[in-house]
Amino acid sequence: MKVNVIPHPTRDGWYYVEYRPEGYKGKRERIPVEGYEHACRRRDLIQERYDNPEKKQETHPRIEDVYSEYLTWVKANQAPDTYRSKKNAFKVHLIPHFGDFRVKELSQTVFDDFHKRLPGKRRAIIAYQHYLSGLIKWMVKRSMAPPLGFKPEEPKYRPGKPIIPSMADIQTVIDSVDAPDKKAMLHAMLWPGLRWNEARLLKWEDVYLDEGIIRVRESHQEEEVHIAIWPEQRKWLKANRKASGYIWENPKTEKPWTSLKRVLKTASAPLARKITHHDFRRRSGQNVYEASGYDIFAAQKHLRHKDIRTTMRYLGIDDQRRSKINQDVIVHVDKLRKAAKRQQKRRKKEAA
Repeated sequence: MKVNVIPHPTRDGWYYVEYRPEGYKGKRERIPVEGYEHACRRRDLIQERYDNPEKKQETHPRIEDVYSEYLTWVKANQAPDTYRSKKNAFKVHLIPHFGDFRVKELSQTVFDDFHKRLPGKRRAIIAYQHYLSGLIKWMVKRSMAPPLGFKPEEPKYRPGKPIIPSMADIQTVIDSVDAPDKKAMLHAMLWPGLRWNEARLLKWEDVYLDEGIIRVRESHQEEEVHIAIWPEQRKWLKANRKASGYIWENPKTEKPWTSLKRVLKTASAPLARKITHHDFRRRSGQNVYEASGYDIFAAQKHLRHKDIRTTMRYLGIDDQRRSKINQDVIVHVDKLRKAAKRQQKRRKKEAA
C-alpha cells in the first residue's frame, strides 16, 4: 500500500494524507493535516503500520477508531455544553493530530508538536489535553488501551505585566455601583486587599466588630489571618449584622456571588480601561507600597505573599522603578539645561 501527501486544494499550509487501506480498488481515505512535516510524519506512521506485520496484529484501536463511541458516551452521561465542546475539539484539533496514534504510541514529543500547532493558546491546549486524557481513561476502563505512562506537560504560564489602575478610576467604579452590599464588597477587596474568593466567602462568624478584625482564610490549607476592619466597612457591617451565614449573598440563590463581572463592566464603561475583581487587590497593594515610602516588604505583608518576588511581579515593581528613574533623569536634565542657560547668560554679560 502506498501513502501519499498532497496539498490541500482550498486551505493554505494544509495537506491530505491519502491512501487506500483495502488496496488500490478499495475506498480512498484522506486525512487533513496542517503542516508538511506533520503530514509526512503521519504518512510514515501509516506506512509503517501496514508494512510491519506486527503492527497489523495490534489489538488496541487507534484514537480515531474509538472517539465517536466515546462522544456517544459523553452525550449520554455529561452536560450538553460539555458534549458540544468535546465534539468540536476532537473534530477540529485532536483527531487531525492524535487520531492515527494508539495510546501506547503517544509520547511527550507528540504533545510538543501539538503545542506548536496552537501557538499562544495555552488555555485551549490545556483544555484539549484534558479532553484527550478523558478519552484515554475511558479506553483504559474498557480494556481498549494501557494507561498513559506519563503526564503530558502543559505550556508554562507567562503572565503579562500588570497595569494597575489609578485610585481615581477605582473610586469612580465604586461610586457607580448603586447596591450598598456590592459596594461594601468592593471596599473589602480594596482596603484590606482581600482576594475575590476570600471576600465572597466571608461569613458573619468571621467578623469581630468589637475587636475590629475580620478572620480570613482562603483555603483550609492556608494559615488563618486577622485583618483590621477599615472605617469604610464598619458602618455597613454594623448596620447589616447577622448571627451567621455568608456576608454577601445573592438574594436569588442565597449563596455567595460567583462573579461581579457584569457590575464592574457597567461601572467601568466610562473609563478608558476595564476594571476587574483583581484590580482592587492590586490597587490595595500599590496604596500600601506608596504610603510606606515604597517599602516592598510592607506590600508583601499586606498582600500575604510568601515570596517577595511574587509581590514584585504582582505590582510590576521593576517597571515602576524604571519609570521613577526616568522621571528623575528628566528632572535632572532639566536642571542641567537651566544651569547651562544661566552660565551662558553670565558669560555673555562678562564678554560685553
